[in-house]
Amino acid sequence: YMKTHTLGVHENKEEHTADNYRENTDDVEDEFEIKEKVVMTVTDNENKMKKAFPNNERSGCLAHILHSTVSFGIKQTPEVDNTIKKMRRIATKFNKSYAFKYAVEVQQKKRDIKVKPIHQDVPTRWGSMRASCESFLDTKRVTSMRMMKTMHLETI
Repeated sequence: YMKTHTLGVHENKEEHTADNYRENTDDVEDEFEIKEKVVMTVTDNENKMKKAFPNNERSGCLAHILHSTVSFGIKQTPEVDNTIKKMRRIATKFNKSYAFKYAVEVQQKKRDIKVKPIHQDVPTRWGSMRASCESFLDTKRVTSMRMMKTMHLETI
């Protein structure tokens, strides 16, 4: 049966080239005397990785593939893409404007809703879009159009 282990984490202080990636990986395999046991290397889908490891030695990371697929799908669906862009602008306002943040918190307390922040997503961070959308939906009940107009967010 198969096992997966992390054998080493090494800082690459050299230029990030396919040759250097491959050399560093070969060094770890040599260090642990496992070169003949390694049948596949899982990498991200960066072109340098594809060049460093031929297709018969490399598999793309499923998490990277899934993230790229979902991101592409969102961009191809204008309603979803526009909604996420609006939520990002609201999250930015929440995190940069103390007045807006305070107004949201006041409304949360007034409605006996647990005070929660609106999280800003980071496009390269796994799961942050979901967490941001979830935090927005939790707060949506208190971000009324009247409050948004008061905070000059009506154009969002």
